[in-house]
Amino acid sequence: MLLSFTNNWENHMKILFALFISMLFLFGCDHTIQTTSGKAYLSKNPSLAPVPASGGRGLSVEQAIRKAAAVEPTLRFPARIGLARVQGGEITDIPGLEAEAWQSLQGNLGPSFGQLVPVSPLVADLVAGSAYPVTLTGRDRGCDTTSKIRLAASRQHLDAVIVYQPSRDEHHSSYSYRLNKKVAKTESVGYGSAILIDVLQAYPYATVAAQVTRGEIQSLQSSKVVHGSKNRGLTNLLIGKQSSRQKLTPEGVRAEVSNKLAAEMEKAIQNLRLQLAEKRAK
Repeated sequence: MLLSFTNNWENHMKILFALFISMLFLFGCDHTIQTTSGKAYLSKNPSLAPVPASGGRGLSVEQAIRKAAAVEPTLRFPARIGLARVQGGEITDIPGLEAEAWQSLQGNLGPSFGQLVPVSPLVADLVAGSAYPVTLTGRDRGCDTTSKIRLAASRQHLDAVIVYQPSRDEHHSSYSYRLNKKVAKTESVGYGSAILIDVLQAYPYATVAAQVTRGEIQSLQSSKVVHGSKNRGLTNLLIGKQSSRQKLTPEGVRAEVSNKLAAEMEKAIQNLRLQLAEKRAK
């Protein structure tokens, strides 16, 4: 059976990624990290078909799986780490309040972390246009969003890239579960996910997820910290100024989701650095 790597592949990956994020929430996890070796993984079954040297079309399912597994954790710190924001399936500029959240990550991790560099949507369009030129009818041949981000990151000479997607989810109630035990009902107003991947080989170093509940927003509104001058802009974005109903604004919710994603990614990177150092010390 042969696989044809078309644009549908991105849709399959989106579905799998969404399921993975759901599992994070289901089991009470906020982040996962990976440092396993593709070479060691494939050596468990040396008799299987070898990994193809190049090309991605016309592979059997088994060959495609082995090709996907043949990646190694090569990231070393300090590094140049890109930051790409995705909304509506497209790379976008990073709003000011969201950028502040990610700048805090860089400041907290210190100089040994390296440098956090925004991935430019303009560079992404430029590089993708060269790699995937339009057809004579003017239609894009299908450079998916993840590929565009990696192409732009490679042009900007980045070692890895954090791809994040903050979303607003109004009027959604759900139950929290811990080890198959229902804990509490919450009203989610925002959620998001982020992944740290290697630019050259798409190795998934860390995946994080976050959600913001209405209760957390209300607590944030009433806290002394938020009413301070430093965070007044976030307060105004969160509750708006339209009426006494204090309607949550999409920009404010996404900013708070980004705060939580950045905080969780900071923990993930700290753990990742420790595990990579331990593996290389052996």
